[in-house]
Amino acid sequence: MIKLFPRKKIIDTNVYKSVEIYEYSFKRNRIIKDSILLVRRNLTKLLLEINGHIIERSNYQKENALLATLLKDRINHLKGEKKYDVQGNIIERNTYTRNKVLYYKTLYTYDSLTQLLTLEERFQYYPNKTPTFDQKIVYLYDGQFLVKEIVNFCDSDSKLTKLYNQKGQTIDYKSETFKNDTLTHCWGLRSLYRDDKLYKEEHYGSDRIGIITKYYYNHNDMPIIGFSYNPSNGKPTHLVHYYYSDKTVTDEINPNY
Repeated sequence: MIKLFPRKKIIDTNVYKSVEIYEYSFKRNRIIKDSILLVRRNLTKLLLEINGHIIERSNYQKENALLATLLKDRINHLKGEKKYDVQGNIIERNTYTRNKVLYYKTLYTYDSLTQLLTLEERFQYYPNKTPTFDQKIVYLYDGQFLVKEIVNFCDSDSKLTKLYNQKGQTIDYKSETFKNDTLTHCWGLRSLYRDDKLYKEEHYGSDRIGIITKYYYNHNDMPIIGFSYNPSNGKPTHLVHYYYSDKTVTDEINPNY
């Protein structure tokens, strides 16, 4: 069993008020080299019920989430208007600068069940007067269940594909790059669940399986360990450990990480 540092008390309680998340790196001999405190934050009932388990993802997911947050914050400072159809579904959203110049346009379409079919985003690149296509997202359903999401980008020959199970959990996240309609590169993340909990993630590329991460939970079904290793040689790559407390903290670190 890998020895973890720093040594911290593992609480045995149904009440979790805060969590500290540490990440550990390894030496070539599989001994832990060092650790870093990634997160210290309070947990609320709302956070636990809506956001689910706090699983720290790979770098590209963190970067995408950060980019989405920055974009959202930027748009919130602009003026906007929305248009709806007769059923109350939003069909168009326009965002304007303070000078009333169109900055961003989003178009929506729906099926007969009012399920979102497409979302098309267009940027207004100053000083052009016509919005420029940015990306289009297509949603595919099996009955009332969303099973696939395809994101096509305007500025590159690439697309993202997300697959979902009937519980809305992501089971595959794939990025593909094409040249002359021929696939040239592919990478992705495959997620496997057991008893509704994420227990394994498999990174893969065009011709190989990459790093595998396994998750372990306590008796309250909260994650306590995320262990990553290289399947080709079994060597560990990094380890994430979650330490919960029944007390709140006043010095949060990266609470929105």
